[in-house]
Amino acid sequence: MLRKEVPRLGNDDLERQLEQWAQQIARSVNLTVEDQRKVTRAGAEAAKVVIAEETRKNHFESGRDTSKMAHLADSVVVGREEKTRSDGSTSYGFDHDDVNHARIARFLNDGTIKRPGDSFYDHAREIAVGPAQAAMAEKLAKIQERKAR
Repeated sequence: MLRKEVPRLGNDDLERQLEQWAQQIARSVNLTVEDQRKVTRAGAEAAKVVIAEETRKNHFESGRDTSKMAHLADSVVVGREEKTRSDGSTSYGFDHDDVNHARIARFLNDGTIKRPGDSFYDHAREIAVGPAQAAMAEKLAKIQERKAR
């Protein structure tokens, strides 16, 4: 019977390889605030698309003039919330600069005394979870791959 020789590593070689491996893991796990922002922004952008589609599907009036005021579905924005510390998070929701679309969306979602709500935003956020997580996982994998080199 032939016996195959297995190369043996000396303690120094093994220690050096383990140290390199530990450094590689540390680089890929420790994310900077900017890296975290890139990951959460990818998720927020994916959620933004779903929110806009669901809003357009549930609350679009085809004959409405949007030359003076944007449609609710066109006012979904992504960014960092004002007056918050920079921690790598990214928010998404409705704009409130020209017209308070966020307020209008809340009335449509939750209802008022005169109009029952239809929970379109709540449902859209539930639908957006999958695409957002997939986008964040993809972005995180790219960042970790880049850092592992």
